[in-house]
Amino acid sequence: MPGAHRPINEENIRLAVTITRGCVFDLFILLWSLHPVRTTLMMVINVVRGMFPAFRGYSQAMIVDEVSELHFLLSYL
Repeated sequence: MPGAHRPINEENIRLAVTITRGCVFDLFILLWSLHPVRTTLMMVINVVRGMFPAFRGYSQAMIVDEVSELHFLLSYL
């Protein structure tokens, strides 16, 4: 059934890798063409959140809001 949880087995892992290889590059190009700065920021935020457990308490929306406020304040300088 589409969208249902699948068990972790070798066949499903191969299927996930095949789908990822086929789609990830096109998805990145699409996101980059829409807004390159936000795409880069989201990638950096995901890396930071993965590396430092303290940042996991922040949602991506909260981090983007804080960066937007910082950008807003810096635009007046």
